[in-house]
Amino acid sequence: QCTFLNQGGAAELFTIDALSGDINISNSRFWMQRPDIRLGKSVTTAVISGNRFKGSKQITNESDGDVQEGLNVIAK
Repeated sequence: QCTFLNQGGAAELFTIDALSGDINISNSRFWMQRPDIRLGKSVTTAVISGNRFKGSKQITNESDGDVQEGLNVIAK
């Protein structure tokens, strides 16, 4: 569980850039208007659930693995 509010770096960078392995992103808040999550080709499994996004939800999935996403909300 994390709140992403003031992360630095260029605005086009992803808040979470998962390159490989297994990842579980749950109950987090993505409050910045920037790309939120990228799953790279070598990500084998991912669960993205119960998160809050502000304005839009920007998830890029390049993985061929088992990726499950649900129960996320967007605050407009």
